Amino acid sequence: MITLTDEQNIAVKMVQENRLSICTGGPGTGKTTVTREIVNHAMADGKRISLCAPSGKAARRLSEATGHPASTIHRLLEAKMEGAEFVFTRGEVVPLDCDLLICDETSMVSNDLMADLLRAVDVEKTKVLFVGDHDQLPSVSAGAVLRDMLGSKVIPHTNLTVIQRNSGDIVRACHKIKTGERYTPSASLDPENGLNIRHIEASNPQKIVEIIRELVSVRMPARGYNPIWDVQVLSPTNTRTAMSCEGINTVLQATLNKSLAVEGCKFRPGDKAIQTKNEEVNGEYVVN
Repeated sequence: MITLTDEQNIAVKMVQENRLSICTGGPGTGKTTVTREIVNHAMADGKRISLCAPSGKAARRLSEATGHPASTIHRLLEAKMEGAEFVFTRGEVVPLDCDLLICDETSMVSNDLMADLLRAVDVEKTKVLFVGDHDQLPSVSAGAVLRDMLGSKVIPHTNLTVIQRNSGDIVRACHKIKTGERYTPSASLDPENGLNIRHIEASNPQKIVEIIRELVSVRMPARGYNPIWDVQVLSPTNTRTAMSCEGINTVLQATLNKSLAVEGCKFRPGDKAIQTKNEEVNGEYVVN
């Protein structure tokens, strides 16, 4: 049984007492624990629950954390393609059929999508909780919904600040960077015990790419990780440099995928790909 902190208990009580509320906090402060506790209370009371997040990955994490089905906002609103645009089945005429709606990663939601989500809420019967990190960047599309809702100062809000003991060095480093403090990376790696961040100093682009290639293709597999499905490399740029997504992908593809290239196509059989554009393909719609 998990014992909640005082501020986590305040967040749970806030949701029980208000129709609309916000729970924020940085990484490792227990937002997921609060969400799971709120879901458990609602399930015990026989409430109908809808959980959603703006991305598929965030929705999967939410479902795994709470033990309750979660979906993207688009799927929750029963999106369908009309031409090149999405239209939603759920809205003012056909609202969502739930007593509690929780939206995770709210900082990622754009103005337009949030408007569509709120239009589908039955204000007479549905409680709504928005969860997110108020220090994250706003959505890629227009809007800064979470920032603006907090700025209104009219929506009940609990901010979690206590870093949980099992958060690890990554979380502690994030909080120090946010407040302008220095952090010391782990001297060795032991992810199971929280030593989960390393800093490798290099200034030559080719050397950096070679280090990344070795980490992904040699060191991570040696620790039992699948280099394709268990590893993600982040780059601040998409193109033009050796350290861009395009440059690193070319190196990793040549290292990890020995399938023959397909003429006229940059992909090879077995490549892991990300859909970056919402579009209709052969009568089916595929989304980011």
